[in-house]
Amino acid sequence: MKKNKRKLKGMTLVEMIISLAIFAIMGAVLVMVGMHVDNTTRATTTLKGNIALESPYAANREKTYNDAAGVPATLPKTDEDVIVDCAGISGDYIQYVTNASGQYVTEAGGHLKSTQIHYNNPTCTMVADKYQTKDIADNLLPSRDHGDLNFQFLEIQEVTVPASAGPTAATT
Repeated sequence: MKKNKRKLKGMTLVEMIISLAIFAIMGAVLVMVGMHVDNTTRATTTLKGNIALESPYAANREKTYNDAAGVPATLPKTDEDVIVDCAGISGDYIQYVTNASGQYVTEAGGHLKSTQIHYNNPTCTMVADKYQTKDIADNLLPSRDHGDLNFQFLEIQEVTVPASAGPTAATT
């Protein structure tokens, strides 16, 4: 009895190898997508944890924290110059004179005593301490990557200005 090859239903060896190769490629792509999702989820979780750890210090301008050993530490700071430049703003302004109690001084004719002040492109330079919260995560979470999260906040320092500095004044 002869078998009729036309009646046989099945896959040839070449078809089997091709289908296995396609499934292997699809599996490799699926594994790579899964690894990417896992890495993204880990990075997001780490970032959320660091935001929760560092943001209260920046929001409250807190300069001290306890490191992993419980020892008080201070955030690193750098001195920064903050320059406010008002280029293009110039002119004469009138400043009314007040006495020690804050009342306006009047002249003989009943007019308020005033001083004319001339500003020519005024600028203001302030000195500020810039604090960075990156060390909190570095010291408290040394084994975890924190994604270089670094909140920064400024604390403007009080500067004394000599009496000779400032705008030029001419009494009117």
